[in-house]
Amino acid sequence: MAFVVKISSGLGNQMSQYAFGQLLKHLYPEAEVRYHIACEGKIHNGYELSRIFPNIEIQEASAKELRPFGIIVGWRRLTKICKLFRQRAYIRQVYETRYPVDERVWKLDIKQNYYFQGTWHNYDYSEILPRLRQLFRFDTSASTEQSSSIQSAYIESSSYSQKIESTNSVAIHIRRGDFVKMGYAICDDQYYKRAIEMIEARVANPFYFIFSDDTEYASRLFSTLDNKEIVTGNTGEKSYLDMYLMSLCKHNIMANSTFSYWPALLNKNEDKIIIRPKMQTPDREAWEAKGVIKI
Repeated sequence: MAFVVKISSGLGNQMSQYAFGQLLKHLYPEAEVRYHIACEGKIHNGYELSRIFPNIEIQEASAKELRPFGIIVGWRRLTKICKLFRQRAYIRQVYETRYPVDERVWKLDIKQNYYFQGTWHNYDYSEILPRLRQLFRFDTSASTEQSSSIQSAYIESSSYSQKIESTNSVAIHIRRGDFVKMGYAICDDQYYKRAIEMIEARVANPFYFIFSDDTEYASRLFSTLDNKEIVTGNTGEKSYLDMYLMSLCKHNIMANSTFSYWPALLNKNEDKIIIRPKMQTPDREAWEAKGVIKI
């Protein structure tokens, strides 16, 4: 029988969904775990996992495996019809109930087929975190076949990584862009000012690397901060290089975004300090117990 996890939305969500599939494999080693890649159109940058992380293994669900769930690849109208007539005793569709975690996940029947749809950010990945860190290794090598702009982005990324490794680096992530357009809650100026005060009280000679989709806003907000560098140039298909660089920093000041969540989770610094906003409400996170401050 198959457990199928839907992969959709942007890179941070795709990583959480993939990690959830790996957690299912860990909890139910006898089950077949597959992924339904459903990144339609050009939302964000489309499906990115295989391009960015060469170590991951995507066992994609076949059309035949998706059919029992009422999903007919490439034919939406028929998909809706099939949903009306699916065999409810045979199929289980699990839609995430986010806060608290969905307790059904711990009590699955491996004799059944399940289709999982959600983001799954607030599950405890601590037991499989070493494996996830191996799988989520960024591809930061530029080949001669790639465009000159992408090659130059890799070179610049290498320059940033050297600075990050040679300083008491603190990543600051500011997400505005699409969040502002869609009316989502965003971290305000006071959040970042308080976060910096906390870092200054705890870290000797911190140097801030600022990552944002609104560099003009970031420049104004941190205009009086001397020990900083605003990272630029990583947009479009190169956006993931910002996530890679944030994961290298010794400490993290997060936004309420999965694009902040995963660099903090992948940060290997044993003495890391992670500051995250209270508005990010998951009750349970793999790195919650150590080094995390909520403000």
